[in-house]
Amino acid sequence: MTSLSITLPDNIAKASNEIAKKLGLSRTAFICQAIIHELNNLQPQFEQDDIMKSFNAMKKSKI
Repeated sequence: MTSLSITLPDNIAKASNEIAKKLGLSRTAFICQAIIHELNNLQPQFEQDDIMKSFNAMKKSKI
């Protein structure tokens, strides 16, 4: 496991602490889950973008 040190604006640090407590999580666990959530949301879009780039490159190579 990798250890990270991040700097958060005070309002985000406070909000993340409050939500983590409501969920029964540590702030670290909450932030980890938030990152996983974002990765899961973003990855399909990046994959779709890569596919479109490949299709466009194939179209150009046929010309």
